Amino acid sequence: MKKTGPILALATTALLAPHAMADTLDNVRQSISGTIPLDTGTGEENSGVYLRVNAAADFLEDVEIKNIPLNAGTVVGIQNGKISFDTGMNLDIGIGISLAPSLAFEISSGIAYNSVGSVSGTWLSVAGQDSVAGGDGHVYQVPLVAELVFSVYNNNTLQVNLRGGAGLQWTNADINNVYASSLGPAFDASLSGNAFAFRYQFGIDCLITIAPNISLGATCGFSGTTESNFGKNAFSANTGLVGTQDVKTGSFQNLTLGIGLKIDF
Repeated sequence: MKKTGPILALATTALLAPHAMADTLDNVRQSISGTIPLDTGTGEENSGVYLRVNAAADFLEDVEIKNIPLNAGTVVGIQNGKISFDTGMNLDIGIGISLAPSLAFEISSGIAYNSVGSVSGTWLSVAGQDSVAGGDGHVYQVPLVAELVFSVYNNNTLQVNLRGGAGLQWTNADINNVYASSLGPAFDASLSGNAFAFRYQFGIDCLITIAPNISLGATCGFSGTTESNFGKNAFSANTGLVGTQDVKTGSFQNLTLGIGLKIDF
């Protein structure tokens, strides 16, 4: 009998919790509606045009550096190079228009930023091999992509949308303080330049309607590019060494996890 009180209190809390959550959600919706003109009140449906804004953490995979031949007689080049990156930030903005109840066409762009964690590889010379060390700086990625968006689930409260498309990516790399281990930081080389590449991407957005024309939720995406060519002038060093061929890298592959916002007009 002594346990009856706590059990009744727990049961009462369980019964009242859903009502409290519903009241809280209604208060949030009313607060947003009072701040932003979300609905015209005419009873007309949305125009089918929408704005999507995703902000996410960006996990950029290690990027391969193609072989870099150098022009000095004592240095053959750099092989098996690899750039490692720290976790960065990604902003993805899309403008879309509905083509059918469950299909939309979208143009998206944005920017991703990642700082360089390190550069590794093999430094080759007539004297033998050495290890590539050091490396700092950053990389910017700016895409322009056309996508198709499929609504795989929508009950007017929860939306699950799949996106996929392709386009172009402009990449800016500014990588400094690269050197052969035995020579130390006094030998300062850099890999800096711009490149265009083909880009493909896909993603999923899980959104909850918080107002008549606003949805908010979680987003996950993946993108990749073809080989990037940064040109002959991308490699330079304070000893006068320069690359004799274009500096090329492998695919820039990004995984993004974050939050998404969708506004229907």
